[in-house]
Formats: sequence, structure tokens, C-alpha cells
Amino acid sequence: MLRQIITDSGLSQTQAAKCCGTDQPTLSKLLSGRSDSVSADQMLRWMVVLGCQIEINVYPRQQSPGNIKATLHE
Repeated sequence: MLRQIITDSGLSQTQAAKCCGTDQPTLSKLLSGRSDSVSADQMLRWMVVLGCQIEINVYPRQQSPGNIKATLHE
């Protein structure tokens, strides 16, 4: 989702990283699936800096295990 946000913004990884207050290698690691160096909170903050509005909805658990769903609205 973050990759799509950066692509849609027209920013390079270097420019996006600068906006987010990090470096390009850290952003690149996250975009390639190695998210262990960035917390979920930090990633959400980056999305806000890049112009997204974040909304989190929490629902009571049903019969099956809980899950996480993210949708990028355009």
C-alpha cells in the first residue's frame, strides 16, 4: 500500500524518504517486505505525511480468529 502511495505521489524513494524523515535504504527495505526495522506506528505516520487520511475501525471478534484488513481508497 505504501508503495502505491509513493508511486501515485510522483515522488522518488529518496524524496519520499526525506518527507518521512528517514533514509532511502530504510524505506527501500520496508517496500521490499522487510518491515522489521519500521514499526506499524511509524509506517502510519509516514502515510499521513505523504497525504493519506488514516481511519482504524475495531470490531468485536466473531466465531473465527480476528484479522487485519487494509484498503487503499482512491
